[in-house]
Amino acid sequence: DDLYEYEYSYNIVEKYKTKNNSLLSAFLTGNCIGLFIFGVLASAFALILTKKDISNETVRYFLLFSAFFAAFSSSFYPAKKTKMKGFLVGLINGMIISIILILLLLIINKLNVTFHTFLIIPLAISGGTAGGIIASNMK
Repeated sequence: DDLYEYEYSYNIVEKYKTKNNSLLSAFLTGNCIGLFIFGVLASAFALILTKKDISNETVRYFLLFSAFFAAFSSSFYPAKKTKMKGFLVGLINGMIISIILILLLLIINKLNVTFHTFLIIPLAISGGTAGGIIASNMK
């Protein structure tokens, strides 16, 4: 009975292996790519903010767009490198990106929670899922 459980769990790991044998490595790389893109977008917008007078509402919507795009881009690498379904890869990456971005926002806003803070969750998950599905269909 224990032998069957071991073989079953081993088969699941074998099924979703990447080319370099590390599923975790693919997810970490994808999330680093997504966070890097979020940082680039946020930095570019911060540069624009110093030159122009933009309302707080525009800043919030740009950050939400950045979260969506970061999750979207973070799902491409693992969806291409793993044999997992794009939907599942995107869902996992979207959740990870949303958690990281919410923690960053809470630190930046001194634990001030707004509606836009929680709006990141569905946007990041839907962005990650869309990215994963598109990337897996491009294989």
